[in-house]
Amino acid sequence: MRENPDQPNTPATLSTKTENFSRKITPHPPGSSPSPAGSRADFLITCYHLAQTFYAVTRQLIMAGKKLSAARAGKKGGLLLALFGLPFLAFGCFALYQTASLLTEWQSAKQWVETPADILSVDLEQHHDSDGGTTYEAVCTYRYAFEGEAYRSDRVGLKGGSDNIGDWQQVTHAKLKAAQEQGEHVICYVNPNYPKMAVLFRELRPGMLGLWFGFGAVFATAGIGLVCAGIYAKGAAAKADCLRNMHPDQPWMWNENWARARIPAATKLKAVTLWIITIFWNGISSTVVFLIVAEAVLKEHQYWLLIFLIFPLIGIGLLIAAIRATIRHFKFGRSCLELKTLPGIIGGHFRGNLVLAGKIADLRTVDATLTCVRSVTTGTGKHRSTTKTTLWETTEQIEAVSVFRSDRASLPIDFEIPEGSQPSDDSDVRNKVDWTLKTTADLPGVDLNLEFKVPVFNQDA
Repeated sequence: MRENPDQPNTPATLSTKTENFSRKITPHPPGSSPSPAGSRADFLITCYHLAQTFYAVTRQLIMAGKKLSAARAGKKGGLLLALFGLPFLAFGCFALYQTASLLTEWQSAKQWVETPADILSVDLEQHHDSDGGTTYEAVCTYRYAFEGEAYRSDRVGLKGGSDNIGDWQQVTHAKLKAAQEQGEHVICYVNPNYPKMAVLFRELRPGMLGLWFGFGAVFATAGIGLVCAGIYAKGAAAKADCLRNMHPDQPWMWNENWARARIPAATKLKAVTLWIITIFWNGISSTVVFLIVAEAVLKEHQYWLLIFLIFPLIGIGLLIAAIRATIRHFKFGRSCLELKTLPGIIGGHFRGNLVLAGKIADLRTVDATLTCVRSVTTGTGKHRSTTKTTLWETTEQIEAVSVFRSDRASLPIDFEIPEGSQPSDDSDVRNKVDWTLKTTADLPGVDLNLEFKVPVFNQDA
């Protein structure tokens, strides 16, 4: 027989009821809720489709960024790219706010007062999406008395709504359903400063916290990156427009670095790009995978799920690559290519000086490769693909000549470019031709590996 909620409860009675509530309830009574394996499968399906959608959207934004920041995109291109990043930034900030809010309320709920409550209704709601995923929500209405006043609440956990992170919703429903059938009181926790606010389970769910924080960090990073890239592209486009107006018949003068006849090493851009990709990948993969694997393997011995550890392993590889790129930037970031021919002439020569600045005391020879590549992009959306074809390539080995100090060297670059080669052309981002000089050398620690996009045109361009 259910007890009156207004009846006083001694600490001993309260403790006994709590123990009975925990002891009498089995996690999954027959027919009451789906199995843990089923809930985990639903979680995997949801994560897969979420990651697929996130990849598709991110790819579209990156491709849009490439288009909009191209030479002819103008100032509006950078502005639009920055605007594209705002939804990412907004969602990231929202997710991080939810994370902070969850932690704050969890700490606050530790001070809430234990109070017996009667369950009025309990159910497990299931929500299905078009992709086959299922989420669950344990819903419960209960009443309680606090300081002589009667209240009613329907708050079950600190975070409301449905989800399929583990089997928390199913286990919670099973506990509440069993308590209702047995006529047992349950314990709710009441905010003494605002008694209308109560919750049945005040424990922090690490899976929920990790998911909000993971996606918050990933999307916020993406948004900041896109906004900054848009601002940078807007400034670069303004400079390009100015150079284009000053040199309408000399396309090699439209690039600021080419116009100055000095091309800096792009080590910083590569390092930043790798760090963004690393944060994206690890933020999603580690959050999703460890929520599943940790519980399934350690508690239920579902060892087949260890296959998903491949994603964090890839993340470790990306992290190593990002660290190496950062070291390379600090080691060779002050290097540059000084142009002697502006531009390189088809049927003539491309000449310059490779100025290496950094820890190069052990440098003896450098392999320099000049490559002409055509990039053709076809299709749109998820059917979009880019094919790169090498039109011409040659490699020369150059002896290192020290200049000034052991941390600086100047290497002469001289390539003969054959007649009939294709000139540099980025007027169409879906069909462009790039000339690239790549320099490599084996050194202690991080090797030398620098690339420079160089201008090569016809004599009469």
